[in-house]
Amino acid sequence: MAGSVTRAVPRPTVRSLVLATAGLVAVLVLTSLLWNIVVTLDKIRQAPHEGLQWNAYLLDREYHELLIATLTWEPGDPAATADIVRRAHSLGDTVIFLQDRLEQSPALGAALTSTESILRFTAMVNNLLQPGEPVDGGKITRLRTMLRETEPTVDEFSFATLDESNLITARWRADLERTMALSALVAGALLAALATALVVLARQRARLRQDKEQLRISALSLTETQRIARLGTFWWDYVVDRVRWSDELAAIYGIAIDGAMTGSEFGALLHPADRERVEGAERAAAAQSASTGQPVAREVTYRVRRPDGSIAHVQATAEVVADASGQRISMTSTVRDITVEAQQRSTLVASERGLAEAQRIAHLGSFSVNLPTGQADWSDEMYRITGLPSDPFGKPGPRLEEVVHPDDLGRLQADMQRALALPLPGGSAQVPLQHRLIWRDGSVRYVKGMAEYVFDAAGVPLTLTGTLQDVTDDVEQEQALQAAKQEAEKANAAKSEFLAVMSHELRTPMNGVLGMLSALLETPLDADQQKLVTIARASADSLLLLLNDILDLSKIEAGKLELETTTFELLPLVRSVVHLYAQPARLKNISLESQIAADVPAWLAGDAGRVRQILLNFASNAVKFTTRGGITISVSALAPPMDGQVRLRFEIADTGIGIPIEKQGEVFAKFNQLDRSYARRFGGTGLGLAISRQLAEIMGGAIGFSSEAERGSKFWIELPLAIAEPEAVADGRRETEIAPMKILVAEDNTTNQLVARRLLEKLGHTVDVVSDGVEAVEAVMSHSYDAILMDLSMPKMDGIAATMRIRQIGGPSGAVPIIALTANAMDEDRQACLDAGMTGFVTKPIVLAKLVTALAACAAGLPDERADVEAEIVQPAAADDFEVSLAHLESEVGREIMPELLAAYDADVRRALARLGEASRAEDRLELGRAAHSLRSVAMTLGANELSQLAQATEASGGSEQPIAFSDVSRKLSEIAEPVLDRVSQAISKYT
Repeated sequence: MAGSVTRAVPRPTVRSLVLATAGLVAVLVLTSLLWNIVVTLDKIRQAPHEGLQWNAYLLDREYHELLIATLTWEPGDPAATADIVRRAHSLGDTVIFLQDRLEQSPALGAALTSTESILRFTAMVNNLLQPGEPVDGGKITRLRTMLRETEPTVDEFSFATLDESNLITARWRADLERTMALSALVAGALLAALATALVVLARQRARLRQDKEQLRISALSLTETQRIARLGTFWWDYVVDRVRWSDELAAIYGIAIDGAMTGSEFGALLHPADRERVEGAERAAAAQSASTGQPVAREVTYRVRRPDGSIAHVQATAEVVADASGQRISMTSTVRDITVEAQQRSTLVASERGLAEAQRIAHLGSFSVNLPTGQADWSDEMYRITGLPSDPFGKPGPRLEEVVHPDDLGRLQADMQRALALPLPGGSAQVPLQHRLIWRDGSVRYVKGMAEYVFDAAGVPLTLTGTLQDVTDDVEQEQALQAAKQEAEKANAAKSEFLAVMSHELRTPMNGVLGMLSALLETPLDADQQKLVTIARASADSLLLLLNDILDLSKIEAGKLELETTTFELLPLVRSVVHLYAQPARLKNISLESQIAADVPAWLAGDAGRVRQILLNFASNAVKFTTRGGITISVSALAPPMDGQVRLRFEIADTGIGIPIEKQGEVFAKFNQLDRSYARRFGGTGLGLAISRQLAEIMGGAIGFSSEAERGSKFWIELPLAIAEPEAVADGRRETEIAPMKILVAEDNTTNQLVARRLLEKLGHTVDVVSDGVEAVEAVMSHSYDAILMDLSMPKMDGIAATMRIRQIGGPSGAVPIIALTANAMDEDRQACLDAGMTGFVTKPIVLAKLVTALAACAAGLPDERADVEAEIVQPAAADDFEVSLAHLESEVGREIMPELLAAYDADVRRALARLGEASRAEDRLELGRAAHSLRSVAMTLGANELSQLAQATEASGGSEQPIAFSDVSRKLSEIAEPVLDRVSQAISKYT
């Protein structure tokens, strides 16, 4: 057993030297006695056993020193091997010397017989260690085995020689004493001889004590050597079934020192899992020994279960001796404790296994290259990542061009060269890795990682280490997501483009529908018809608003919405929002006010149209959802202006129904009305706030709100705007300042309503709008105004009649300044207005400078006959000047209102054409003239001069007695109007 070995306990022997003593020569006569004493002393001097004790001691010491040399021998140590050979031959010489001395003395025959096994050992050593032949581990092992086998004989020989020498010395001492007793005459001589013998004996005993001490020191040295090397020894004598061991083996196995066990007891210390393997190795060695007749070595590593339950790992080298029948005779084993090494190796293996598993899971491989030797070390995952078969011999990895994608190779090589271009003595340089690999099957893999060059003190690169991760799945997933995103963007763009196109295409017929419905409302209708047409008109208005929202949303999503930076005055912009919803607020009996902080700049630069659009959305919702209390629009600066910029906060607070907390997260969602009941009660598409949020973000601002159910809401937008210089003569007020006034506009034409309102609001005035003379009279009787702009040609009651009726009211209301608005600029028309009680006269299309002059006269309180309010009579041009008129109108009213204004223009033209068609079919001269006047008024606004001239001629013919070709007039006006409407539609597309 690799550890179940016992050595046969050797019989104790003593090494000694024989002391030659003087023999007693008994002679009766002095001469004979003296002769016998002389002869005895001579025998002692020439005795063959003289010096035998010393040589026996040398034999014992040289033998054990050789044994220790073989036990501590390490392969690959030439000096140790040479020392063993030298000691072996020296031991052989000592044996031969002793053999010669012993053969000279028949009395030492017993000791000579004991040297037979030693002589055989000497012969075997000489045969084993032939001069000139190499000495390997096998010969050393066999030498060690022979030493172990001969050790008992050596010990026995040493003690036998010492005993035999002592016996001889004792016999000779007795002979000498008898001789001295027989002859008193020669007592002195005998005493002298005895003294000499005692001296010799003392000397020999001192040498014996010295040799024993040396043996003790050698034994201690061997024990200490084994302890330091954690190297123990045991001997197993199979014949007597006994196992004995060295002190160090006792420490390794955790058993008693100087103890002994049976083979089965010793074998029980083996770990059960290793027992069969160890015993199998011993059986194999015994079988080989039986066949060769020589000791057979076996080496095995196994575990030992100590009596305290702990486990020791050992590595054993043993020699098994068996007889011819295969029965084991003995085994000598040297055992080395490798428990710490085994634990470290186990920890290392576990660590390497964990690292390999982690690399496999993360698809992360590692590599290391010894640059001077080219030796490469790759992890298992590195081979899997590159698709290459693993190389257990650590040969250099493949060249870059064999695995790196050709399109990435140049970049990678350049990165590596840059890292080597500036060597860092004693430092390192990193190389990012991000490229593709081509596997042997042609597939492409994506990898990324990091490599690092390490330089020695001279700046020479020593190693290249790094990691590489397979990111193919991530890259492919990202590519798939990118492709899906692009497809989604294409689909979204296509959808947005489709919505934009459809919005444009639908707006033209919708404007026609609105125009026809408005025209229909101008005709005599009974109550039911009036209600139905009114509902249809409201539905058409809602649909047009929806189309406008969808168009804005489509442009935003398609990324085609462009902001236009213009200079604008803040006060008119805010007031225009207030005025637009003033009438709906009055109908609901709620207040609508505006506030602008004193530190807010009056003139700004930005997209005023989009700012107004957002405020209109806020105001519309506030009016819609408020049934009591009021609404306040406020503007404040969040911080003092800096670098020509200011960040303003526009806020609209209401006392309406508020928003439940659980619904507040949906406020800015598209097509969201928070609840179906909201849509049923209040209408709307749910796009306004969503568009407002996106507009705010595009303009670099922020939008938000706070609300409490049944307590009201507060919506706000914060925008960065540039501070602008006031326009030089943008509205004429720089020359004639006019205090804000409350003005009533009486105008049946939607286009002119919008133009008048916009111009007045830009001047800082508050505006109410009515559509006919009757409503104008009612408004004057209900409210107080500072001035009235009165159109002359209106349904139900024209401007002349309405002015006369207002003057009859009396008091401050009846004395309000009234400025005529008319397309007729003849002197008789002007006089008719003055006769009716009007204060001023402004021709259409309205010119801002002339309007300012007229209002300034009213504000100055000039009497009618002194009011210099005549407008310059502008003769229409011979050809259309649409683009010039469009640009002029935009500069007057602002770009942001142009889409609404153009839509109203389109509706007014279509409504007027419809009225003309009805009048022509009915051959109604009076209605034909009124419809032509309305058409002329609208046409002049955008420079449709040809249409305006024909409308003016038709208006004149309607008031004369000349025959009229009604069908031709209507057809001719429609033909001329058609290209005008096309240009209006194109202009709407431009602004939206």
